[in-house]
Amino acid sequence: MCPCFEEPLYYVPGSREILGSLLILIQVTRLRCGGFVFALRLNHKMADGLGLLQFPNAISDMAKGLSAPSIQPIWQRELLTHY
Repeated sequence: MCPCFEEPLYYVPGSREILGSLLILIQVTRLRCGGFVFALRLNHKMADGLGLLQFPNAISDMAKGLSAPSIQPIWQRELLTHY
């Protein structure tokens, strides 16, 4: 195991608190081989489980050269209301 495995590459001040914390943190690390690692820390108020998966998939689509995500987001929150 790497001796510094538990240490973050960069600590964002205030990101460890629950109240008043940032809504989203993104870190992209470029690798020497040309690839990259995409890390995401998301506040649950930003998205549900499906949205959490859809966001990195959209980033992946754009990294592949697509001009838009292959699955478009749905912005019709009124569909979630109960009658």
